[in-house]
Amino acid sequence: AWRARARRSARRLAAVADTAPASDTRNTARMLLQAMVDACNALLSEPGVSAAVRVGDIYALMVEWFASQNDNEQAYQCIEKMRARSIALAPYLDAPLIESVYRAVGAQPAHDPEPEAQPEDEIDEAIEEDDDD
Repeated sequence: AWRARARRSARRLAAVADTAPASDTRNTARMLLQAMVDACNALLSEPGVSAAVRVGDIYALMVEWFASQNDNEQAYQCIEKMRARSIALAPYLDAPLIESVYRAVGAQPAHDPEPEAQPEDEIDEAIEEDDDD
């Protein structure tokens, strides 16, 4: 279902690009980019999307777009949605970008939680299990 939606969105984007007059490129670009954001949000709402794409990549694309447009509130909301879904930010977003967005909305940047340390006994057991294989 999400693939069909993505194909429809791509066709709509192509149709808009083909019909827009050259003198209206800025407006066309805005429309195309809004369509991109809409397509990303549609993908994120599809069940099982994480089996086809990395959800963090979709959010990162939107964060970077919103930040580039100085729409830091929307960028911040995307970052918070990443956190709510327990997506680590570091693999997808640069720390200076995250800090800039948080600063712009007056929030304190929260850092990704450290992975929980396993007690040494569990680590030793895991190593022993691997040796037995």
